[in-house]
Amino acid sequence: MYTISQFAGYSSDSLAERILDSKAKVLITTDGVWRGEKLLLLKNICDEAAAKAKKHGHQLENCIVVAHLRRLNNPQGKMKGMNGTSNGTAMDITNVSWDDDRDVWWHDEMEDAEASCYPVWMAAEDPLFILYTRYTYRVLSFVYSFCHTYTEAK
Repeated sequence: MYTISQFAGYSSDSLAERILDSKAKVLITTDGVWRGEKLLLLKNICDEAAAKAKKHGHQLENCIVVAHLRRLNNPQGKMKGMNGTSNGTAMDITNVSWDDDRDVWWHDEMEDAEASCYPVWMAAEDPLFILYTRYTYRVLSFVYSFCHTYTEAK
């Protein structure tokens, strides 16, 4: 089963709560993204969330990180760089935190992946994913979904 928490604006507290609620073992994130002219170091937020979850007795086994920042090239022609300090040259990703015992790069993991991804057969009532919809009155709201069939539009 997997959890879908796909909003880049979550605080480390909000993400930690979702990690604890779902008892997540693996977290997939990116090193960072641009929101307008502001650089968000998502991996650092994830590390803060993992530390908060650990204080509550739950530890992530792995954090898979997609290298996004190195692919970016002067967004909107106004790059101010990491925390507003770069001169607009190549992106410096040294400010991205890393835990060698937990973190892996997506591209490194994909080097050893099989070309085919075979299905895992499940019963119709097996849980498939949790989709968090909102957070109100200190209570997480979510959709608990079961096995589905997906189609691809071409």
